[in-house]
Amino acid sequence: MATLAQPGIHRTATINYAPASHIVIPLAISAVIYIGLRSPHLHINRLLIQLVPSIANVRELFASVHLPAWFLFTLPDALWVYALTSWLLTIWGPLRPIWIGSGLMAAFLTEYAQLLGILAGTYDPADLLGDLGGFAAALLFAAQPLTNYPLKNPRTQSLLTVAAFVIIGLGVIDSRAISVKQDTNALLPTQHMPPVVSTQVVTRTGR
Repeated sequence: MATLAQPGIHRTATINYAPASHIVIPLAISAVIYIGLRSPHLHINRLLIQLVPSIANVRELFASVHLPAWFLFTLPDALWVYALTSWLLTIWGPLRPIWIGSGLMAAFLTEYAQLLGILAGTYDPADLLGDLGGFAAALLFAAQPLTNYPLKNPRTQSLLTVAAFVIIGLGVIDSRAISVKQDTNALLPTQHMPPVVSTQVVTRTGR
């Protein structure tokens, strides 16, 4: 906790830093999954490997790791919704359902865009359940306002927050135009490694 004096007001605003953990930690876990375990064809992975070639070495550490599909694909989506909803809760509290639910709606629209072929990736009803779970968990555990004073321009802050998370979501879409239904090399450090390093079959691409 920290306090911040308000100009011209005798009361003191209390700033609560606890909500940050509900944003940073889920995003960090998602980043590890996407960068370490997911396809090198994701936009973010292609960019990181070009900018920081040593990322390929980090991916080698995870090359032999075999995890269930829900952990690789559904969990990151749920954590994305959890973090975004938590951030919106720090701005609005639990009293603005339209704004609070905008993260969940963005996740649902992404899934249906994949179903319609508008976005690359594979539509999966399990992701919708994961998104709902992430949203519900945020309402239960992260409904803490950032300060006991209303923030300035909350709508602008909310729009910028949602836009930033949408950009993150687009960054983890597969850079290939078509959806590859089976890609035995998807979890390899680079696509040039021999397929014998990992035999795990990936049945979806994108988010």
